[in-house]
Amino acid sequence: MDRQHTPSRTKDSARCFEARSANPAHVRAVFTGWDSAHGREIWATDGRSARRVKDIAPGSDSSDPQELTEVGKSVFFTADDSTHGVELWKTDGTRSGTSLVKDIQPPGAYYDPGQLTAVGRRLYFTADDGTHGTELWTSDGTAAGTRMVTDLRPGGASAFPTELTAVGRDLYFSANDGTHGVALWKTNGTASGTTLVKDFIPGGFDPPTPYSQAPQHLTAVGKDLFLTSRQGGLNIGLWKTDGTPQGTVLLKNDLYDDPHSGFFTNLEAAGNTLFFNTGFALWKSDGTPEGTQTVKSFAALPETNPNNLTAAGKDLFFTANDGVHGRELWFSDGTTDGTHLVKDITPGSESSGVGDLTALGKELFFTAAEGHGTPDLWMSDGTAAGTHRVRDVASNDGWSSPSDLSVVDNRLFFSATDLNQDRVLFSVDAGGSHVTRIGSADPAFPSFDPHSVTPI
Repeated sequence: MDRQHTPSRTKDSARCFEARSANPAHVRAVFTGWDSAHGREIWATDGRSARRVKDIAPGSDSSDPQELTEVGKSVFFTADDSTHGVELWKTDGTRSGTSLVKDIQPPGAYYDPGQLTAVGRRLYFTADDGTHGTELWTSDGTAAGTRMVTDLRPGGASAFPTELTAVGRDLYFSANDGTHGVALWKTNGTASGTTLVKDFIPGGFDPPTPYSQAPQHLTAVGKDLFLTSRQGGLNIGLWKTDGTPQGTVLLKNDLYDDPHSGFFTNLEAAGNTLFFNTGFALWKSDGTPEGTQTVKSFAALPETNPNNLTAAGKDLFFTANDGVHGRELWFSDGTTDGTHLVKDITPGSESSGVGDLTALGKELFFTAAEGHGTPDLWMSDGTAAGTHRVRDVASNDGWSSPSDLSVVDNRLFFSATDLNQDRVLFSVDAGGSHVTRIGSADPAFPSFDPHSVTPI
């Protein structure tokens, strides 16, 4: 394989990026980076160079940006500028285009804004304005357009919306309005358009844990939503809804009568199919009870369960332990015959530590450690022959221990440790043959430790 190494960019190229990036069209992605003089702040890249966008918390304190979420031509995030506390911010990748959206919370608020979720060109999130408790909010990026959707649990009590999930132009979520207990809701962003979809445990009473299973694992598959919830008794059900009470149907109860199964977890959409894990088996569903069926069962042994389900087009990659090869990378096209171990990267019963599964088109990038070595960057097309290291980090390529994989345009971005032990940013093309180092750590402040690369 042609392994091209792109050297670190010069200070001249960084200054060139600084000039170009006054125009947000030159910014391909933003991320968080750290140095000892400025703390952790927002950075931007054009794919060749990287630079700090703005020192939101001046000096060495970190504004600690979290939950970077792309909405239209902006990326929203939460940050603390040392004046307003943790609030909602946005950026277009330029200094002038990075600003506080709205000061929502009073000083000393217990719950920070969070669960940032894009639906079309609007952002939804949860926040507590000190008067209404923690409720659902929405923003168009302006202070005037940032508002509470509705006071679902009126007064100072909190509805505590969770599981915010976009399906088309609607947002689904789980919340407690004080009357129905924790139930499934949806909204179009208006108070009148916020409606109860289904109260799975009627009467407003949710028994204490571990039996109070609210709607969880909300997952969009086309125009429908799949989720899990308890309807009474001890059974957890897999459900599908079209957003109406009559269109909310039970597909399958939990499978404790099956020695290879149990609760439904790791819901993942691949094309029009839902894949999920039931303990020691991989399942799929087409949205009908009869079409909800086992794909493959694994030995009922500790740590054998399918995990890390990741869609690549209509196919699925995941990790599993068949009791023979350790936990390795697996592939499924949704059929039993088409579900197989991709490659035993660490031969024998030891596991290779496959992680960070990230799809780029129909291919998968991931990290794995062969034998007892450090993690390398790998890629796979679902076959053993098409599964290989992207670069041999044990040789002379100058970086190791990749992590924080993200897709921007048609490239994979990741952070890795260079020969100076600085954590810096790299990218690789879809074919895995051309790796580019993006910028370099400031020699005065050794590591910018990139995380959460988000396209813009």
